[in-house]
Amino acid sequence: MKRARFLISASMLVGAMAASPAFAQVAAATDESASADDSGALKEIIVTAERRFNTAQKTAAAVTVRPGDMMLLQGRYELKNILEDVPGISGGASASTNTSIAGGTDNPATGLVIRGIQSNSGVGGSATSTSSAAAIYTDDVYNGVGGNYDIARAEILRGPQGTLYGRSATAGVVALHTNDPDTKNFSGTGTAEIGNYNLYHFTGGLNLPIVTDKLALRISGNYFERDGYYSKLGNSRQSTSFRAKLLWTPTDNFSALLGYAQEFNITHTGGTNVGQVGSPTNFVYTENAVGNARNHSRQYWANFKLDLGSVALTYIPAYRTFYQNGTSLVRTAPGPGAVNIDNFVSTTPDNFMTHELRINSTDADAAFKWQIGGMYYRNSLSEINNLFNYDLGPTGSYIFKSTTDKVTT
Repeated sequence: MKRARFLISASMLVGAMAASPAFAQVAAATDESASADDSGALKEIIVTAERRFNTAQKTAAAVTVRPGDMMLLQGRYELKNILEDVPGISGGASASTNTSIAGGTDNPATGLVIRGIQSNSGVGGSATSTSSAAAIYTDDVYNGVGGNYDIARAEILRGPQGTLYGRSATAGVVALHTNDPDTKNFSGTGTAEIGNYNLYHFTGGLNLPIVTDKLALRISGNYFERDGYYSKLGNSRQSTSFRAKLLWTPTDNFSALLGYAQEFNITHTGGTNVGQVGSPTNFVYTENAVGNARNHSRQYWANFKLDLGSVALTYIPAYRTFYQNGTSLVRTAPGPGAVNIDNFVSTTPDNFMTHELRINSTDADAAFKWQIGGMYYRNSLSEINNLFNYDLGPTGSYIFKSTTDKVTT
């Protein structure tokens, strides 16, 4: 199917955009004292793949880095688009719509496949609380919200990462880092994308220094909607996201970042049947009912960093909620093997809490570098999943399956 897309991008910059002076996270760094003769030298890429600052060249892992500016220019906002040319990796749940059967999944890494290792199935046959084979971190939060807009960089690690990332990192990790507040410069960015099927996609970010070198606020948002491909409502999507990050740097060796993020999604299923009649190239389209589903995610987190000279301490608490309530309709044309399924899923509550503490050495030139840490993870959910399979038994009968799950991990 051909799809036209038109991209309009506008940005406003006042002064140079810079990261936090005490704990900078940058995509590339160069030696300011380098001479003009060194202008063609390879720039060092700074990453945090090992849960500390290091260059990509010195990181002991198979890591690929994608700068946020490059992805913005290329129009990559869904996880599957960000990862499409990374070796050894495929799939990825749609970060802008985050949808699947009956409304969504509370694990954005459900469809992520690294080195051929796929994730398990969800609780009660749904996509909820799938223990994925790979992990996604957004702003150092496990399964964090809002990793598809205002991105600073994406780091992709292939291979087992359980030692540094813990749960669900058997195949690898995708670490998404969004832009942090800048305490020095006021700046703003915005993009607009308009296409066929009534596609509208808008993103924007605004950086507000409150107290120079001490306090800054960055707010950003993302809005996405489009109609279905075969009918206006069937398979249509709508997503609204918002994030606010407040950075406080009272001294040169301490910083505190407080964050809030939310994502509201509305999805539709059904709307049309596609049936094959006569030949492999002859299809018949008929209208049917439309299923509606929605899911909401909210996240509160903080990132505290303290530099004690020879050692540094990092503490990251986070709390996330997920809610979904939806009906998914699956229909095929009448005849042998016809499928008529109504799936009703309600998930509330579904709460996540994580605490991460790290202590590491800071001497970059030391022969021996060390790091210790720990992570606490708790997920408590209650889900009701009702599945109606019509006309799968004798004529006029149906099969009903209902599951109610209460899970704590």
